[in-house]
Amino acid sequence: MENPTELHLQAAKRVIRYLKVTTNFGIFYKKGGDDNLVTYVDSDYASDLKDRKSISSYVFLLRSRAISCLSKNLVMHARTKHIDVHFHCLYELTKVGIVELVHCSTEEQLIDATTQPLTLNVFLKLQGPLGAYFENEVN
Repeated sequence: MENPTELHLQAAKRVIRYLKVTTNFGIFYKKGGDDNLVTYVDSDYASDLKDRKSISSYVFLLRSRAISCLSKNLVMHARTKHIDVHFHCLYELTKVGIVELVHCSTEEQLIDATTQPLTLNVFLKLQGPLGAYFENEVN
């Protein structure tokens, strides 16, 4: 960075504090269990008031453990027609029983643990279902 500010220093300190507290924090994968693939998806259309970018995020769980997650800010462009294609693909898969779509309330939306600023209590509530634990909690 060419011109760091006080804000950059504060952000760096916050990241270092987080890393210090979470050095023994991770995802514990265990043998056996349910092989269902579960996905939580969240999107926020044009939520940024400055540039009207949308946010899209997802997390895939296998055996009740996160195996992949992504969050990104999307810029609206000509390729939004693919949303329509994906919607109809999901519609067809749901119709034949391959995929089940279930609405989740905000309190149950696991992806928020990776994309939202949360209070400690909410974070701790969501981290268990993602399979994330402190090392001393895993037995």
